[in-house]
Amino acid sequence: MKKIVLAGLMGLAVAGLARAEALNYGLVSLSESVSRPIARDQMVLVLNIEEQGKEREAVANAVTRKVNAVLQQARQHSQFNTTLQSRSAYPQSDYVNGRRVDKGWQDSASIKVESKDMAALNAFAAKVQSQAAISDIQYTVSTASMQANETELTREALQRFNARAAMIAQNLGGSGYKIVQLNIGNSSDNISTPLAYGGVMRAKADAAPVQDSAPGEAQLRLDVSGQIQVQGLR
Repeated sequence: MKKIVLAGLMGLAVAGLARAEALNYGLVSLSESVSRPIARDQMVLVLNIEEQGKEREAVANAVTRKVNAVLQQARQHSQFNTTLQSRSAYPQSDYVNGRRVDKGWQDSASIKVESKDMAALNAFAAKVQSQAAISDIQYTVSTASMQANETELTREALQRFNARAAMIAQNLGGSGYKIVQLNIGNSSDNISTPLAYGGVMRAKADAAPVQDSAPGEAQLRLDVSGQIQVQGLR
């Protein structure tokens, strides 16, 4: 009985080794990558509103009026995505002869506006400069454009991966291949580009010139790497 059990265990061990050998036989690692330039099709505008004064309530009310005016203007554009990013207030003080002297209050708010209609957003920025200062302008790739380009690049990268895998299998004398492992990832360079902008508030909005856009392009790259097992090798 013991001999029969021992023989069975040895048979299982041999079968396991054979399967392990088959799995590790004919393995080839390879990778492919594709890239393309994509237009930055979205503009991101950040506006800053700031007031200072002796009375906290008066300062807060002044900021609130300007915030409401800017938001009202933004709501007239259905293509704008507008966010009130922050609102903060804090006391101001100086130290005189080692003693703190209260000077008043500072209240500020930050508003972000995103749009693919860059001409309209530039015109809006010029129009509201009597209420808000431009603190930042960036050009970026919209989510929809990024996803569409990633889909196309993934398809192209997989086609190249399969074509190269088939070529390798054929040149090694195999009858085909199967994919053992596959990794897909992307990387992007300069998806967004900031502009250095001085946040100077203008006295008259109608005197502010409308800025032209120069968004440029970003580089999107998609990498496919993995391992194949060549079939039919002798």
